Amino acid sequence: MKRTPWLTLLVGLLLATGCGVPATSGEKLRTSVLHYNESYRWGKYYTASLHLELKKRKAFLESTIDSKVRVTEYDIREVIHNSAKKEAYVIVRYNWYALPSLRVHTSTYRQHWKYKDTAWLLVDQMQLKRKKKKRVSLR
Repeated sequence: MKRTPWLTLLVGLLLATGCGVPATSGEKLRTSVLHYNESYRWGKYYTASLHLELKKRKAFLESTIDSKVRVTEYDIREVIHNSAKKEAYVIVRYNWYALPSLRVHTSTYRQHWKYKDTAWLLVDQMQLKRKKKKRVSLR
């Protein structure tokens, strides 16, 4: 009889902490997108490569090994998640500079993510062209 309160407490704690509740596809996507971009931002290219398709990892690591590009900040601008097709498009804006220059640039990319097996993988990334703003004369 004395075990009942302990069992109730244990079950309550497990439910409160979410143990045993599988993450949804959307939660896994969010985690993968943040983990990839955070790793890339801090130059942890091996960790970032774990979010790429296996066949693309080696080329990615080779292209970043001597990279002089440093990302100072990133901003996830938009996420379009199509759960039926198990894919997502993510718009990310990076602020970066390339050594030896310290001039900061801004670039926006569209990342294409697909859910394969049990993980979200970045399958393609394309830089979006910036629209030129028209100058208006104040004369």
